[in-house]
Amino acid sequence: MRKLRWLCALGISLLCLAGCGYHFVGSNPILPGQIRTIEVPIFQNATARAFLETILTNQVRSRFSRFTGVKLLTAGHQAEGRLVGKIVAYEVKATAYDALDNIIEYTATMRVDLTLKQAVDGKVLWKNQISWDGTFPAGIDKNLQEVNQHKAIVEICEKLAGEILYRMLDDF
Repeated sequence: MRKLRWLCALGISLLCLAGCGYHFVGSNPILPGQIRTIEVPIFQNATARAFLETILTNQVRSRFSRFTGVKLLTAGHQAEGRLVGKIVAYEVKATAYDALDNIIEYTATMRVDLTLKQAVDGKVLWKNQISWDGTFPAGIDKNLQEVNQHKAIVEICEKLAGEILYRMLDDF
């Protein structure tokens, strides 16, 4: 009897969840416009920081290649959609200081404009601006600080790639 009540409660809960429009992100593995094949050309870089476009594009391609709902195609193949990106800002600011007012931590922020276009006619299917930031410790010398900043950039690009896919799939 107790088991029956529990099963009824579970069944009613599942029906309510199904009826209210609740869904798990990524449960509908189709991009806007029903895109199932996508091309991701190298992103543009409008900042002074070199190679951001290469790191971010590679991370986005890697994320899409691991996602089973969409097939990533290389240039020259007929993809249904084309994700175009432009890094519009990259800033580094000191965010933490020690007792002697020496910088001990920086925050790097990257902002990207993205557009998913239909390959056939160029129709815009999805457009968004996404930013992400990450922190890195100040280095004792310039070389160490550059290594720390590069690690932060790679991490920011990984997070941005995941956020791009997440937002494209979360198209209510």
